[in-house]
Amino acid sequence: MMKTALSIYNGRLAPVFDVSRHLLLLEWQEGRVVSRTEIRAEEPALPMLAELKRMGIDQLICGAISGPMQHAALAMGLEVIGFLTGDLEQVIEALIHGRLQQIDLSMPGCRGMGGGGMGRRCGGRGLGRGRRFQSGYNRYKEKDK
Repeated sequence: MMKTALSIYNGRLAPVFDVSRHLLLLEWQEGRVVSRTEIRAEEPALPMLAELKRMGIDQLICGAISGPMQHAALAMGLEVIGFLTGDLEQVIEALIHGRLQQIDLSMPGCRGMGGGGMGRRCGGRGLGRGRRFQSGYNRYKEKDK
């Protein structure tokens, strides 16, 4: 079973994780959502990351995320799938069916990744150093040893 946190605002992915206070926590497996809980975080983003890890969350899906916040999440063992946009239900469907790489979920300016496309890289400098990057969207996790 996977546990995923989505940074949300007004029925969509929040545009910037660092200032978002609303999260949807999903437990899902085999193409279906087992549970979903919406929470409002009272803490700023950095303590919120630690709380997510304590709760057993495996991955964070969000819009833009700053480099320092992304590095903190990675250091805590969270997988970060960032620089996505879209209607919350559309993102959830794509997630549970393995279709997050759809280009229409990438934030504007983050398209064409990894395939020699013309889109600019999103996610800051040093992309790929110590992390694995999958084309089509920005997915980071600590490099496999």
